[in-house]
Amino acid sequence: MQIHTIRHSQTGFTLIELIIVIVILGILAVTVAPRFIDVSDDAQRATTAFEAAAFRAGIKLVYSAYQVRQESPIIMGDKSVQIDSVSDWPTGSGSGVQFCVNLWDSVVDSSVSITGKSAPGSSLSEGWNAFGNADLCAYSKKTGDLTLAGGSLPHFIYYIRDYGPVPFGGQVYEGRAGDIKAFNI
Repeated sequence: MQIHTIRHSQTGFTLIELIIVIVILGILAVTVAPRFIDVSDDAQRATTAFEAAAFRAGIKLVYSAYQVRQESPIIMGDKSVQIDSVSDWPTGSGSGVQFCVNLWDSVVDSSVSITGKSAPGSSLSEGWNAFGNADLCAYSKKTGDLTLAGGSLPHFIYYIRDYGPVPFGGQVYEGRAGDIKAFNI
């Protein structure tokens, strides 16, 4: 006598398999999610580092042109860049914080707009912000509710003239004319 066995194929998942998959996904979410959250901070630092490098290249180009031509302003394409009479480094035109805004617009070939802020504790506008005077210009991109005065905002400083040391917002700002230093990057 022959016995025939009937085989049933399984067409779905068992409850145990589903629970195991959910537990594994939960563990991955808990361990991986914080890393994805930190990516935005990394992106802000990388963006600031990139703009600092572009700004540095523009400043060095204008400075080199001044060393050759020995005249101010330096005309670069359709841009005019003033040279500081004390340090011989590129400087902005205008007065107050507009000084730093005009310098940015003159040396950074970008469609990115920049907003001048009258005080380092001011709330930042969307995009790039500038603060400074005849000695230095600080540049930062809005990151959450951070301000330049708070000390943790990624930013960079261009020293038009020798400056510092001056402690401010948990940082010590000191540089020689022509230096560009990055902070919190």
